[in-house]
Amino acid sequence: HDAALNRFKDRLQIYRNAARNDVQDLLETFFPVTGALLGAPAWESCVSDFIASRGITTPYFRDIIPGFVGWLSTTGWGHAPWPTLLAVAHFELLEFLVERWPDASGPTGRAARPGPGNRIVLDAATRLVQYAGAAHRATIERPLPEPEPVHLLAFRDRDGAFQVLELTAATAALLVMGQETSLEEAAAALHLDGLSEALVLLQDLYDREALWGFEPPRT
Repeated sequence: HDAALNRFKDRLQIYRNAARNDVQDLLETFFPVTGALLGAPAWESCVSDFIASRGITTPYFRDIIPGFVGWLSTTGWGHAPWPTLLAVAHFELLEFLVERWPDASGPTGRAARPGPGNRIVLDAATRLVQYAGAAHRATIERPLPEPEPVHLLAFRDRDGAFQVLELTAATAALLVMGQETSLEEAAAALHLDGLSEALVLLQDLYDREALWGFEPPRT
């Protein structure tokens, strides 16, 4: 009986080690800049603490990636010594989600040019985010983000490649409000200096494949 129990324990330990290695490999693949920011010893501790927290409740690897960032956010792990940790990890998650978001067909009748009475249409994969530091410029070689507040538009181009554009705070606000109301009303509510410059900007974003198009406001 004891011998059988020991064999079971040995096999269970082998399984646990294999599962841990799989999770670590997964996180290292999709969070290379986060790992570089922490450095090897702290990264090992981070992954170990994440696994030990029993926060992995899904059999699907694709769900572990957002789960890891959620764990960083809710537990506050590493926030004091690495204040930019969550932003760096979130941006790497953002790239993962935008690239792999299911394809969707946009509404018919979209216009290719914005007009005062139109509203903005975004791809379902597109995200508007704000960070206290320039997380999108962090690299493995230079993983510490510059302490500069940024507004970003993350999207897929027509080839499905991840793209990101820096926006002003006013442009970001226009993109948010302009999805629900007419551009004319959004510009007035945001106290923008005239609508013509905003329309030129939106046309440029459309030409750069960041916007799906424009359509009449919802009734």
